[in-house]
Amino acid sequence: MVIYNLGQKTNNAPVNLASIHLDRAYFDAPGEEHLILIDIGEFTRLQDVFEFPKRAVAETLNPSQTPTAEFYEHLLFITVNHLERSTTLPHILTATEINIFLGKTNVMILFHDDFSKLSFATARQDQTNIYRALYTFLDAILDHNKKVIFEVEKDALALEDKVLRILQVDDAASKKRQKALPYTDPDVYMDELVKLRKELQFLKSFIEPTQDVFEILEADESELIPAHYHKYFQKPSLKADRLITYLTNLRDTIAQVRESWQAQVDLSFNKTAKLFTVVASIFLPLTLIAGWYGMNFTHMPELNSPLGYPIVFLLSLIVVVFCLWWFRKNHYI
Repeated sequence: MVIYNLGQKTNNAPVNLASIHLDRAYFDAPGEEHLILIDIGEFTRLQDVFEFPKRAVAETLNPSQTPTAEFYEHLLFITVNHLERSTTLPHILTATEINIFLGKTNVMILFHDDFSKLSFATARQDQTNIYRALYTFLDAILDHNKKVIFEVEKDALALEDKVLRILQVDDAASKKRQKALPYTDPDVYMDELVKLRKELQFLKSFIEPTQDVFEILEADESELIPAHYHKYFQKPSLKADRLITYLTNLRDTIAQVRESWQAQVDLSFNKTAKLFTVVASIFLPLTLIAGWYGMNFTHMPELNSPLGYPIVFLLSLIVVVFCLWWFRKNHYI
């Protein structure tokens, strides 16, 4: 547990817990405001001191919430999430819950993991008062989550570049480019695109309700937050809105790349089918000739003629050459 006394003259140093008695009188002392950073074990000891609403306690002890903000009597209960992307396993995203209790003189932040992961946020916190401390903390969390989005974007753009490099008309050049790629199996590309799209959907499912949280704080129907502090939450609300638009556009881009790749696969299949069609069309008249002279009729003058075979051979050759010329002229081959 770490406790900070907030105010204009704060020295940014935590309170020495050995020198104080943690009871309701300490936290409700007139003229003092506190920022409290705790883990789940310390929360179970302090929940009776603060007399938190049972519903808020239940949601805190069972962390499975998406970002939300709920008003109680003299208390604002906020849930946000710290997003992380695995550096060892591809396409693995995790969301760790952060619960915030904002009262009249105290703001308590509970993180369901090691608080060292939030050092980027606690270092940025404004300790002037509980409202600015809350704003700077939430804004830092949003900035961190934005970096996670940019990491996914980086992988998405890299994969898009690989796909577009082989979506070319020149087949010879395409083959050279394909040899330089780590994999050319269409199923692998499709699988990667689907996983990236799922990552973006996962991120969007947390960023959208985060924007709702900032809008609730900006409106503050409970009047728990003084009116002149509402403007602080407008900036992160707009930032979250831009991130949602950004995620939507990026997801649409990945969908378009996926469709382009599928179109290329279909085109390749069509070229193969077209080749088989041309070959079958060439052999069709030859099959007719072979079938014609394969009939077991007695009176077929060509069978006994010494020029019969050369004539049929020449006729077959003329048919093949004519078919190739006609297909070439009409750009079928």
